[in-house]
Amino acid sequence: TIPALQQRLKSLNELKQKLNRHAVEMKSLKEVTDQLSKSAEADEVTWRWGVMEALWKETKLSITERQEQCTQAIELLKQYHNCKNGLASITQKQERVLSQQASYMGKENLQRIMAQVEEAKKEFNSHSEDIDRINQISKNLQFQLNKMKSFEEPPFENEANVIVDRWLDINERTENYCDNLGRALALWDKLLNLSSSIDLQASSELKNVEDRHLTEEELAELEAGLQYHEKNLEEFD
Repeated sequence: TIPALQQRLKSLNELKQKLNRHAVEMKSLKEVTDQLSKSAEADEVTWRWGVMEALWKETKLSITERQEQCTQAIELLKQYHNCKNGLASITQKQERVLSQQASYMGKENLQRIMAQVEEAKKEFNSHSEDIDRINQISKNLQFQLNKMKSFEEPPFENEANVIVDRWLDINERTENYCDNLGRALALWDKLLNLSSSIDLQASSELKNVEDRHLTEEELAELEAGLQYHEKNLEEFD
């Protein structure tokens, strides 16, 4: 967690401050070593100073590296949570859109629903780059954390995979929903065109019936036409 990393960084900062307070002593030891450089113990003293100086530098370097690790991990964790929260928000919003019961009664109603879903789809897809981003952040974050602690499984990479799988699932459901709405609108167009065609033919035939008596052949043609339109209407059942 961010508080845990911040506490670790605070401890490292305090440790470095303690180490730096001994810089004066290290300087004094160096001066003594230089003074004894021509004495009988020169080799021993120089060797001991070399060991001490190497340990001093190694300790400072180790603390600095761990400070950088903590700083980078904190920043990556902030980025991860921001990205995660953003994806969670847009995902929940899209799920609410998909969970709405769409009424297929009326072409205008369908067009209104289609416009809403397309707008939501556009907003949802605008976060597609965040999917790649959270994957990369989780890997970088796990890499930094592995320097501090060993894990049986990479928790952040696993969580990121779950988030990505959920996003892809909702994206597929959105595409299917849009396809279904598109087919419904196409059926409405076909139905309205058919209805208009039937109305025109019916008006024409009624006018013929009113103006004169129909022959048996004309009655047969009228019956065939009605059967044809009846068959077309049955396709919508």
